[in-house]
Amino acid sequence: MSNPWPAMNPLISKDRVAKLDDYPFQFGDTSDLYKAMYTGHGLKEVIVTIKVLRGVSSIPKEQALVKSKVVDLLNEWAKIQEYPVHRNICTFYGYVEGWGFLPSPVVEYFKNGNAVRYIKDHPEADHMAILRDMARGLDWLHKRSIVHGNLKASNVLIRDDGVACLSDLQLSKITSTTHFTTAGIAGGARHIAPEIMNPPDGDDDEESDVAQYTFESDVYSWAMTALEIRTGQPPFPNIKLDSVVIAKVVKGIRPERPEVLQTDDTMWSLLTRCWDQVPANRPSIGNVLQALTLAQPRPSFLTYFSLTRKMLRGSIIAVFMYFQRVLVWFLPKRWRPCE
Repeated sequence: MSNPWPAMNPLISKDRVAKLDDYPFQFGDTSDLYKAMYTGHGLKEVIVTIKVLRGVSSIPKEQALVKSKVVDLLNEWAKIQEYPVHRNICTFYGYVEGWGFLPSPVVEYFKNGNAVRYIKDHPEADHMAILRDMARGLDWLHKRSIVHGNLKASNVLIRDDGVACLSDLQLSKITSTTHFTTAGIAGGARHIAPEIMNPPDGDDDEESDVAQYTFESDVYSWAMTALEIRTGQPPFPNIKLDSVVIAKVVKGIRPERPEVLQTDDTMWSLLTRCWDQVPANRPSIGNVLQALTLAQPRPSFLTYFSLTRKMLRGSIIAVFMYFQRVLVWFLPKRWRPCE
């Protein structure tokens, strides 16, 4: 989906964004979400979400460092919007200042919320369609050498037509640093690859404790998110502490096979390959998407026969009515039907 208000400078003036509610409609690990009205170019108005980031250090020097990184990241988001953006990527309009200590992203508003809420509110939802949408969005990013680095079910948002979109690209690069705190113990620990939790020894600089997210770690996160969507529960649902989950994942332990996937060997095999302990052993997201596409149920012969029969019957009726109208004009006027 392309951005109808592309901004060369992603900074949006305050007078173009009006808060619709005094209180956030959702509290996340790293931000408060507000509903607002954004007046774009040409005075077009659209309802948006303002993500007010919090958790930044109270030390001025560290605040300035985090703010600089946030601005750099939001400028990268703006560059992504210069592409004909894929429909499975959340629209980013720009950012505003003055809503919190840090610049606040202005993004697309999703009435359905994230995938976790959506599958609870819509038991009939097509879970596999959401997984394919996630894979399509990741595939689009990876083909442009962009790593998401923050994939989990709460960052998969659902449009009114049921299409799933990826949000918060690479935000974890900032929120996982020592200068930023989260509401949870370890943020999205249940979706993070082991090589990110326990990175190899680096230099002694201040960023040495932050691992580099990769295409392979994105595939791992996709698998854990897929498991969460299929089961309606986060990975390792019986373990309360994220710290215990981290210890298990680093040792190579993975979630047990859930009841909902007991008869789906194809899906379970795909998930286990995607969360392999060795990053190089994981399939590319393109291969994942191909596997999901091949696994789509195809209409049976009876379905094809029924559709063909309906189309054929409709065509015969249409042809008959056409010739009937043509033949009428060859009749004497007194024999024609009353008009």
